[in-house]
Amino acid sequence: MGFISFRADTVILGHGATDQVVKLANGNVGIGTASPTSKLHVAGLPSYADNAAAVAGGLTAGAFYHTGGVVKVVI
Repeated sequence: MGFISFRADTVILGHGATDQVVKLANGNVGIGTASPTSKLHVAGLPSYADNAAAVAGGLTAGAFYHTGGVVKVVI
């Protein structure tokens, strides 16, 4: 079961003891991190060699992944 909590101008969405989505007072949003350092900070993206490998790995159109540190979107 998920939860929503509010702490000092911070909104936290999570499950169990793990913060999964965090919105800080400065507007930064983190997915997979409790300390986002940019407007959208996503931690834990899967790594695939290319779009075909990402699709073969089960990702669908619009999903994010990375290749060698470059963030890409499945098309």
